[in-house]
Amino acid sequence: MLPGFFKFIYELFLSSPQPPQTRPVFWNEIFPNVGLVNIITSLLLMFVFYYLINHILPVAFFRKAWHWALFMLLSAAIGFGYALQYCDTKEVEQNSYVWSFATINALYGALFYIIFSFLFRRWSRGASTTPVRF
Repeated sequence: MLPGFFKFIYELFLSSPQPPQTRPVFWNEIFPNVGLVNIITSLLLMFVFYYLINHILPVAFFRKAWHWALFMLLSAAIGFGYALQYCDTKEVEQNSYVWSFATINALYGALFYIIFSFLFRRWSRGASTTPVRF
């Protein structure tokens, strides 16, 4: 189930892995592992922003929307770097597909961070209305 889910979400914006002999590596190893780390990283950064910094250690000046955006960009940057690094450890040639995959992974890292933020922000004492009030 997990490999199929990540294959689906990555191939929404990417074609099948290129060159064709790398398809099993991408489908069975790279997509599920990188996607899972991306979700965990986004969840961890959301936890750090809302609960560690703004709940347990209520830092009054660190709950602005641009602070939140900084953590979102950090999630995207970690997703981009990890995708490139993991493809390198699997000895996949650095081509345009790998760079496109890393870019899409960065976008998903930001998207997962946004989703987790809106799902779990209400329990934060210091930043329950960050990035927007509603």
